[in-house]
Amino acid sequence: LAASALSGYRVRRDHWKGMSEAEKAAIVAAQAAQMEDNKARARAREMEEALYAKTETDIAHALASQAQAVNDFKRQQAAAVQERLKQQMEEKQARDKAQAELYANKVDDAYFRQFGTSHR
Repeated sequence: LAASALSGYRVRRDHWKGMSEAEKAAIVAAQAAQMEDNKARARAREMEEALYAKTETDIAHALASQAQAVNDFKRQQAAAVQERLKQQMEEKQARDKAQAELYANKVDDAYFRQFGTSHR
């Protein structure tokens, strides 16, 4: 093959007769290496995506567990508040009943006995 005057690596187009078997084999080998590299990158990407998906799933489970724990705690707190409120209502009813009996303003004999006992 005649070399181009522009560069020793270039071939004159008017003298081009095609590639040699060695050049063809080098191209096929380079393509095979590229395909293997692409497959390796695809496997690595799939593994990375699987790891990311597993991480996301683990995070979702952890968040759900935390949310469940928070809901359980809130439910327990609400039950404790309700129990305390019920106890306070019962205490108030008992206190109101005792005060109603104590301050009933009933007129009894002692009220009438006080008349005429003054020193004036």
